Amino acid sequence: MFRNKDSTGTIGKWAVELAPFEINFTARTAIKSQVIADFIAEWTPSAIWSPETPSEDKSFQAWHPDLAQYLAEVRKAELAFKGISIRSILRGENHQADALTKAAARGQELPAGAFYEEIHTSSATKLTAVEVLCVDEDWRSPIMARLLSEGANLDGPNYARLKRRIHNYHIIGGSLYKSGVCAPLLRCIPASEGQVLLRNIHEGLCGSHLALRLLAGKTLRQGLYWPTIMADAKALVRTCQGCQWMGRRSHQLSTPLQVIAPVWPLAQWGMNLIGPFPHAKGNLKFAVVAVEYFSKLVKAEPLTAITSKNVQKFFRQNIICRFGVPKQLTIDNGTQFDAEPFREFCEGLGIELCFVAVRHPQSNGAVERANSNILVGLNRRIVGLAKGLWVDELPKILWSIWTIQSRSTGFTLFRLLFGDEAMTPTELKGGSLRTILPEATNEREVLLNLSEETCLRAVVNLTKYQAQTKTWFDPKK
Repeated sequence: MFRNKDSTGTIGKWAVELAPFEINFTARTAIKSQVIADFIAEWTPSAIWSPETPSEDKSFQAWHPDLAQYLAEVRKAELAFKGISIRSILRGENHQADALTKAAARGQELPAGAFYEEIHTSSATKLTAVEVLCVDEDWRSPIMARLLSEGANLDGPNYARLKRRIHNYHIIGGSLYKSGVCAPLLRCIPASEGQVLLRNIHEGLCGSHLALRLLAGKTLRQGLYWPTIMADAKALVRTCQGCQWMGRRSHQLSTPLQVIAPVWPLAQWGMNLIGPFPHAKGNLKFAVVAVEYFSKLVKAEPLTAITSKNVQKFFRQNIICRFGVPKQLTIDNGTQFDAEPFREFCEGLGIELCFVAVRHPQSNGAVERANSNILVGLNRRIVGLAKGLWVDELPKILWSIWTIQSRSTGFTLFRLLFGDEAMTPTELKGGSLRTILPEATNEREVLLNLSEETCLRAVVNLTKYQAQTKTWFDPKK
């Protein structure tokens, strides 16, 4: 600037005045903005708010609505103090705040004396109390009111619709019943009670995590009804953790399906082994499974070792001693079955042994399906439990399978073998019609006399189901 010959005005006057002096100019190096900010923060005097300080500054405003609420709360709290001191602390010196932030982010234990509180909503927002009246209307109330009104003139489209619905409903002993197909009369229960019963049937003492239609059908066959039974069953199955984790996958066969023609109950059996399972009490880690082809009766027993002697003992005690000597037994080519002692045992009783093909052991499809049902049920029931508890859960799975209506026959195995449905704990708690009325005993005697007709109907249903299954599974040309 001083050496510039074109300097004029004020710059030229300064150049003339400073010419006699020796002045050396050195360019200043760049200064980071953070250093300047620290310099300003350190040398700026802090403001002290107190009643004795007349120069307090309250001119700042909060433009955001949420911050404005916090500011208003601070103004209210300010009146309770004699004075408020605000001091700026550098980020590098704020060690306490950094330690608290890191401890909260990492889930570590907070320092002693630190105040901790979880705030899920804004602390400055004042919630106004609102009274809400929750009314859980029972769906049975309008139907019972209409039935008890004895033809009273009720207006409105809802009552016109209700008038057409009540033809299937009856009041017996102060309770509402609905004429059904699964049972002569279904006891109507509240939807909330029905949801509890559904969960009991699905995963309770006699539950094996059934699918949607099986779950709803089993509930109806126990003499209970409410209008949203299918929707409630669907919601339960979709939200069940075990059902979602252990879902099935369907696989189409590459060869034509070979079906076994139905003969008569307890005439044909199939037997197989499953395992190893996690070690349970008593060193149990295997299971032997037997399936009756007509009624779909499944028998299973845990084993410590899969030997021919154990298989023969299971077959004698659980099949022959309880249901008689079968005509035919289908087994695979395992050494436990294809052993000389077991062959001699079956030939001595006149049992025909049928060994499945070595190249395709899945040909014993009924037993393979029973194994799958047991494994899926066990996996779903022991979710979150110790793996060794599968032995305790196995009888519950079997009971659930026994009380399910077979899709192939259209009946439960109790109806086919014993002439009547089994009484379950859920039915006793729900109070179905046959648990209340003594006349239900006579109906059971009639069903026992009609057991042969029931088996003949099951033969027709089973033949039709096998034809449909073969059409579905066979490869499409």
